[in-house]
Amino acid sequence: FNMKNQCLHGMSLLYKHYAEEIGQFNDIEFMVKMLEHATHPTFRDRMLMFLCSLLGARLNVKPFIDCNGVKPLVDLLTLAHLHIDRPQIHSATNAIEFTGSPIDLQDQEKEWHYTDKKGEKQPPVSYTGVRKLLDEGVITPNTKVWAQGLGGWKDLKDVPQLKWGILAKDMPSVMTLSEVTSTILDIFQLLCAYYPSRDPDGSVMQPLPRVKRYLSDPSVLPHIVQLLLTFDPTICSRVHTLLYLLMEDNPLVPRFFLTGAFFFSLMYMASDVLPLCRLLHLAHRKQSFRIDHDNEIIRHSVLSVLLPPALVCYMTNHGPIKFAGVFLGEYETPEAIWGKDMRRYLVEKIAAHIADFTPRLMGNVRAVYQYCPIVGVEYETLQNELFCSQYYLKHFCDELRYPDWPVADPVALMRDCLNAWKLELEKEPCKLSKESCLEELELKEPNPTQQQIRKAYFKLAAVYHPDKNPNGRERFEAIQTAYEFLASQKVQSDAPDPVRIALLIKTQAILFKRFSEEMSKYKYAGYGLLLKLIHLEYVDPDMLHKTPCLMDPAVELAYYTVHNAPLNADELLQEGGIDLIHEVMNKCFEQLLPNNTDDMSHVSIAKNCIRTMNVSASFPDCLERILTYPAIPYLAAKGIAYEKAPALSRASIHCCESLCGNKDLQKAVIDAGAVWHLLLFLFRYDYTLEDCGVETNEENHTQLFANRAAIGALKSIYALVGFQPDDSYLKTEPHIELYRLLQHLLTPHIVNKMRRSPGGERDILKTLNSNHETPYLLWNNLTRVELRDFCGDNSEKCRDGGLHSTDRPSLSVENFAHTSHSKELVVGGVFVRIYNLQPTFPLEEPQKTFQTFITYIDREMKESGENAPRGIGTVMEALRNIVIAYPVCHAIAEKYMSVLLDTLMVESLDTEELQKCFEMLAKACAAPTCTEALGRIPHAIAYCILAMERGGDVVNPEALQLMRMLCIDKSCVQQMLDKGMYVLLIHTFQRARKQEVKEDACICLAKACSDKLNGPKVQLRCAKLLPLVMIETMKENPSQVCQMFDSWQENPELVWNKDSQARAMEVSAKARTNIVDCLKEDINTYWKMPEDISTPSIDDLQVGGVYLALFMKQPNWSVRKPRDFLMAILEKFVELSSSTDPNPEIMELVADAAVSFLSSQKTMADYIVALGYIPKIITMCDKGTPLVSMCTVRVLHEIATSKPCVESMGAGPDVVASLMASLRHCPDDIGLIMDTLERLMSRSSEKANMVKLAVSNKIPQKLLAMLETGMTNAAQPPAARAIIVKVLKAIVAANDPIYGSQVESILSQSAVWAKYKSQSHELFLTGSTFGGYITGPKGGGASNGGYLSLAAPPSQANDSEPPPLDE
Repeated sequence: FNMKNQCLHGMSLLYKHYAEEIGQFNDIEFMVKMLEHATHPTFRDRMLMFLCSLLGARLNVKPFIDCNGVKPLVDLLTLAHLHIDRPQIHSATNAIEFTGSPIDLQDQEKEWHYTDKKGEKQPPVSYTGVRKLLDEGVITPNTKVWAQGLGGWKDLKDVPQLKWGILAKDMPSVMTLSEVTSTILDIFQLLCAYYPSRDPDGSVMQPLPRVKRYLSDPSVLPHIVQLLLTFDPTICSRVHTLLYLLMEDNPLVPRFFLTGAFFFSLMYMASDVLPLCRLLHLAHRKQSFRIDHDNEIIRHSVLSVLLPPALVCYMTNHGPIKFAGVFLGEYETPEAIWGKDMRRYLVEKIAAHIADFTPRLMGNVRAVYQYCPIVGVEYETLQNELFCSQYYLKHFCDELRYPDWPVADPVALMRDCLNAWKLELEKEPCKLSKESCLEELELKEPNPTQQQIRKAYFKLAAVYHPDKNPNGRERFEAIQTAYEFLASQKVQSDAPDPVRIALLIKTQAILFKRFSEEMSKYKYAGYGLLLKLIHLEYVDPDMLHKTPCLMDPAVELAYYTVHNAPLNADELLQEGGIDLIHEVMNKCFEQLLPNNTDDMSHVSIAKNCIRTMNVSASFPDCLERILTYPAIPYLAAKGIAYEKAPALSRASIHCCESLCGNKDLQKAVIDAGAVWHLLLFLFRYDYTLEDCGVETNEENHTQLFANRAAIGALKSIYALVGFQPDDSYLKTEPHIELYRLLQHLLTPHIVNKMRRSPGGERDILKTLNSNHETPYLLWNNLTRVELRDFCGDNSEKCRDGGLHSTDRPSLSVENFAHTSHSKELVVGGVFVRIYNLQPTFPLEEPQKTFQTFITYIDREMKESGENAPRGIGTVMEALRNIVIAYPVCHAIAEKYMSVLLDTLMVESLDTEELQKCFEMLAKACAAPTCTEALGRIPHAIAYCILAMERGGDVVNPEALQLMRMLCIDKSCVQQMLDKGMYVLLIHTFQRARKQEVKEDACICLAKACSDKLNGPKVQLRCAKLLPLVMIETMKENPSQVCQMFDSWQENPELVWNKDSQARAMEVSAKARTNIVDCLKEDINTYWKMPEDISTPSIDDLQVGGVYLALFMKQPNWSVRKPRDFLMAILEKFVELSSSTDPNPEIMELVADAAVSFLSSQKTMADYIVALGYIPKIITMCDKGTPLVSMCTVRVLHEIATSKPCVESMGAGPDVVASLMASLRHCPDDIGLIMDTLERLMSRSSEKANMVKLAVSNKIPQKLLAMLETGMTNAAQPPAARAIIVKVLKAIVAANDPIYGSQVESILSQSAVWAKYKSQSHELFLTGSTFGGYITGPKGGGASNGGYLSLAAPPSQANDSEPPPLDE
């Protein structure tokens, strides 16, 4: 025996590890028979373990099934019921304890029949009794016994329960009886896994695999199911898994519930419930079981009488895994309410229901449970709950705890709610009675126990069950109904429950609110029920005092039906809903007080009535009906004023906006004073909430609610006044009177933003609730307080007034004004003073504003009459700022230059205002078009002169800015010439204390003198008032002129001292006074300078602005304009040379000055060619007096140093002949004449062939003849001979290709030439003088390389009296 056990154990281990290598076992049938005939527990256990390992190889499975190896395993399967000392399972959350000893239960039911030694049948005994009889020797192992579940009488030793539970009880074993059952269950799972119910393509295989058919047979399956009553986790988990494998795609699954599997499974108390939940999920809706319920899931689920209906739906909708989590835990949600107490209660109910079977099973493990329907389990926790569709409506309606609970099919839930509502209203008294049910169950006892009722039911069900009696269906259903009635202790009410109705209504409202998109496709089918309920509640005097108050959820539902499903609006209208809700709204508003809050019933009802009207107003037909009730717009406007009930106020705000879609209703809302209530909401906005960085919601943050109400109020004001910033806003009729009111209260800037800023409500509200001082808005704490107080008073009057009150505030509020605005000049909605302080502030419409300002100035000047125009200077300053910031406004300024110019003539303007006027004109004239426009005004410069006179030195800087602009226009320069403006400029230059003003005056004069058309005239007239050099210097360096004017100096170009300065200032002052007087008499007069007005002059000759006598004293003086001076001096020289009797002193002075200038400025001679003076000078050599000839030769001598000048002489008069002719007039100047010839010959070229001229004039011959005479008549004969020789050598050195040979021939034939040609006279010439031709011009003096010498006035003049004071 021990060897067998060891062999089995060894083979088990080998097959466990090497099943595939060993392969098929050929003696499986023998092993099965050995198991059937085993008598020792150890051998039994080893064989079971070996078979389990053996079947691990797929090759052994079919032989095992073919030899009917499953049967002996089934016989051993139920032995677990005999294991009475298994450990108890305790769970922290699901601890369910049972009292009573298993041994006592085994002795409770007498199931076993036996025969005595004579073979006679004896009365039944219990399982414990059989053990006692065996111990007493009354019976033996061969005694015949019988109990339910045995096929017939068998020997005691052949009955597995008695064999292993009594005969082998004290024998050693490897496994407990529970472990034996677990091993067998593992084998069954293994076999089922080898034979799935579906093929690889997922198709169900028919028939089922043989092993599954056998195990699901009614003779086997109940025993597998009843193992769940062991409550052993190792067994129950395996049983649930095996049952899942058996019932999957099993055609017998509809009868699965008859085994009691659902009762036994739900009694399982351990925590490993996932296999259980998978089995329940698979089979609970596939049973041949139906109950009367409107929910399809509940109707078809066998669990609907055991578990809460929501839990059944939860398992169906969410699957076994999520259901397991709920079943094992503590949950309280709209879809699942479940906990340990409810689970304990369920187990207790099921245990009580199967209490008759449990002792039998403990005494006879082959006993089979006879199914008996259980009365639906009623959970105390769910007593006040209403289950509909798949949700507990009380929890579903608790939006604080479950605000967004998901709904799989909102339409189905809506439909179920309507059906439940209808059924609730149609409740009828129960037709059953206790007496009729007792009669149906054939019970005589008037108060039977539950056990008696069950037994009566079992007795009759066995007779009339459709499976046993096909004609007994009706009687069986009546029996079952009677049993359920008697077994149920619930008392059903026959009256509609208001609490349930309230939940159903609230649920519908939530569905419409949360699932508007889905619900909008359907018309609401419950208006008949809803409006009937509203009417009944309306006529009930205790409408507001009932618990629950049905009117509140009913009206809320009415609102949501039309709000989220527009199809319902017409339906509500046709059913009379608008009229009914209007009556309800009137009734609630009659009881409203200013301190009422939103949580009060009548406030909430009023709010929902208002909201319903708000939505209904969007539909034309509904709007027409609303028009017939004047109280609706009145109450909508009035509702805004209840600030203690913010939800009502907000609903009223939106309703007023919607009502404005109709012109008449818009007027009614305005007349009711809605605007006063709405304005107050604008100042409850907190713009800091938007940027706080904290997530907010309306339920928990009242300020967010207030902010959104403020936005709604602003939009409602849009609708009232007729603003439509874009198409997303309601289009309403403009209301002019209200528009003016808003402009008056909120400023035009805010109103314009409201009108033009789509989506800009937050910005507008932020602006209204913060302080601003901008050109468009002057807004601060004081303005807000004043406006809130004003609107608050008017709001109270409108709220407390009746529908037909005549004491409402008017929209004309001229008596109201913001204190901060009272002293401000506002033009075109712009605070002019503030804009001048903030000139860079961007204007919304700068061109329009610019035009408005000019229009204001024009109107003020025309309409002021005797009163001084108001704010001209301030507005002109603003115009200046605009034109600087927006150059595009120059185009407008051009058209109104006459208006702007007229401001200079406003007598009431002070100097500061005049300054601003001049500044504005100057900035406008920065555009050439404006300058031209001003030039076209004949009196423009005259106005400027008079304004400068009136303003004095204070306005000079600004006036000069304007003059600088005007001096670029020829028309303006002409006016300056005609009106004498240049005199005022000179006077300003002379008298101004500030350097900047002096320089500006110089710049203006310089620009005027530079004008191509009138500039020369201006310069000539100015030269009578100031030295010309100063006038000319103004064009180049204004600051230098200022220094010149205040410095005493005497130089070739300027002689200026204190006396000349005083005379010049006196003359200009007289001229200025004369100009002003003339213009005051006649603005159109043309002023001419009097003849006697001129600046004093000196006796010295002045040519080209240069005093020649002084110039000769400073011959190296750098003349400012050398070209002009050269032209002037040559012109003067020609003029004197051409006169018949020139003044010898002047003639010599001019010649000396010309020679000195050309000798010091060598390059200036080159420019004489372009001036055209060379031919004139050449002709002067042979004409006129000896003085003229002498002076001409001197000038020509300097000109001959310039090659360009010599080249130009080739095309004019014969310069060589002229020079030789001058020798007749000036024999003493032979040296100068000869030196001039030498310069000409040394610069001979193709352009001017001087050699040719010399040959043609026989110069070589003449000079040789002069050498032959020895020049004894000359003042210095040696020097004269030396210079002649130099001329001849210059002719020869020219190497003229044509005439050079001829000259050589002439000279070679001369004996005197041979004498002189080789001599050098350099040393001799150096010490010789010929009329100053070598030593330079007469006179001397130091060179002055400066621009003009500046000499300060004598110190005595500066120190003898204090300097003048600056004004």
